[in-house]
Amino acid sequence: MPDTCVLRFRDIEEDDTIREHRQLISASGSVWWGWWKKLSEPDRWREIEELQEKARREGLTVGVFEYSTPGFFVANMVDCIATKGSERVPTPDVRHTPSYASEKRCPAWFRFTAIEEISATAFEERFGPPPSGDGTFYPIWRERSQASPRASEPIKTSRPSILHLSDIHFGIDFGFPQRSGPGETPLLDVIERDLRDDPPGLIVVSGDITSRADANVLLNEGLRFLRALSDALKVPKECFVIVPGNHDISLQNFAPTDYSHEAAFNLFTKEFFGRDMKCPELRRFRFHNGRTVELLAMNSVRLRHKAESQFGYVQWRLYDDALRLTERNPDDFRIAVLHHHLVPASREERTDPNYQEAAISVTLDAGAVVEGLQSNGFELALHGHQHVPAIARIDRGSPVDGKIKLSEDGESFSPREARAQRVCQMRCEITRTTL
Repeated sequence: MPDTCVLRFRDIEEDDTIREHRQLISASGSVWWGWWKKLSEPDRWREIEELQEKARREGLTVGVFEYSTPGFFVANMVDCIATKGSERVPTPDVRHTPSYASEKRCPAWFRFTAIEEISATAFEERFGPPPSGDGTFYPIWRERSQASPRASEPIKTSRPSILHLSDIHFGIDFGFPQRSGPGETPLLDVIERDLRDDPPGLIVVSGDITSRADANVLLNEGLRFLRALSDALKVPKECFVIVPGNHDISLQNFAPTDYSHEAAFNLFTKEFFGRDMKCPELRRFRFHNGRTVELLAMNSVRLRHKAESQFGYVQWRLYDDALRLTERNPDDFRIAVLHHHLVPASREERTDPNYQEAAISVTLDAGAVVEGLQSNGFELALHGHQHVPAIARIDRGSPVDGKIKLSEDGESFSPREARAQRVCQMRCEITRTTL
């Protein structure tokens, strides 16, 4: 039986989730908090039923945290209800539910009589480090180990090189013929021909496998192509790293309550790998020369607001926590994989009138991503998106003893020295390649 739980939320369309719940507590003594479970999350009805018994008997202190601000809270829970399977139910009492959630159907509802803000340190003392990943409900067992998970055993690759593919765009924007003919060579034949004498050991696909979020094309042509590519180059599926692009996820149908707009891409990766794949996910590979590489799969199509769908957004805190909780092998070469640019590659940004969602190269939290990758020892980032071949070198300086320290083994400069020398030494390489 879990001792308590931690709930994660994110303000997207609502003005202030905590404020609205507190107002109802002040007015009527309690409020129902809906669990906006993502489709990719496991059902937790058994754990919630066990927590219900404890909450009704003696009350229960639970943790609540918001990632983007961030904000940390404790709530007094006196009741909860849960449904089995995929069933969702309305709130037990509309009068004690915020207006924006009163017509929602959720797999669980939690009744709070108090919500208090606390510091990040106090939160960690009560519940441990904020759980990593993109979930919204986490059972907590007091005896759980706080030790960092050991670095996983690397997957062995048969050859030393990496093939990076991006922006294939099966569907309306696909640029290759489907069948061979005079002057016409299908994409798979081109790749097989070019790599016949030097096949890769690892294949990275950095998004936009389909065009304009066409789920049928993604699950048919995209899946068929990657399976055929695996067979043709004799690269096993576990030696693929795949992340979503803005054309792989239905941004026009953004659903912040359950993230159902990501369901087609999640099903696509599950069909290919035979298991659920998550972002963030850090995977290790060992090449035949003994060199070990870690690849961090990142989702840069994580919307904050539908109005910002033109841009990339990573939500770096998810990755920061995942890296913090994972033991690092200092000998590993670290590579990040995402879809959007971390620095603009186009000389001038232009929107696509035919598909206006996420057409801009800018990633809204690129500064946090670059700082985070650099501080965690990443030396390369692979991406796609704007179909512009470019290589950039970046270094986000950080203040150390009154000076600006650049790369981990680089020099330190005072702010005046940095301005005078126009320091632009870079540590994290951002590359985009085209066929």
